[in-house]
Amino acid sequence: MKVPKTFRIDPEILKKLNTFCASQDRTYTWVIEKALVAYIGGAGGAQTKQVATVAKNATVEVVAKKESKPKNDSSCEEIISYLNSAIGKNFKCGEPYKVLIRARMKEGYSLSDFKSVIDKKAKDWLGSDSAKYLRPQTLFGTKFDAYLNQVDTHSTEDSNQVDLEAWLNSEPDQSGEVFENGHY
Repeated sequence: MKVPKTFRIDPEILKKLNTFCASQDRTYTWVIEKALVAYIGGAGGAQTKQVATVAKNATVEVVAKKESKPKNDSSCEEIISYLNSAIGKNFKCGEPYKVLIRARMKEGYSLSDFKSVIDKKAKDWLGSDSAKYLRPQTLFGTKFDAYLNQVDTHSTEDSNQVDLEAWLNSEPDQSGEVFENGHY
């Protein structure tokens, strides 16, 4: 039978183990030895020596307890509410959307990142055939980072465009031509 050389211990159990070892004036080695004896199924002669050798050379690795799902319900509510107000829909913050939001938040994205993606895609897709994709499963899915980092193609200050109304209301120059902001 193969005997483990590394013992993985949950942090909560490690606290109990520390308390037990201190109260009994024992070491991890002693506890591991007893655990190995139980694991192997009893002690006897050569097995006890093997167990003692393994216990002395064993390492104890603390393993973090599996995280429970983070409760980002308030963030989910705020994000879905922001989406609804931006696109005029009425999505509810159900579990499928919570899963997507939690996944992105676990990746390190913030509330402002979600709002930025909503703003960018609403600006791009509202009023077009793509408007049907303005929904949580699309916006907060695997392309979230691409949406967040997309270049804004709707620049408000395009130097090649002339404000026609301002041009029409401007004063002509000496030749009778209207010149404003480098445009005739």
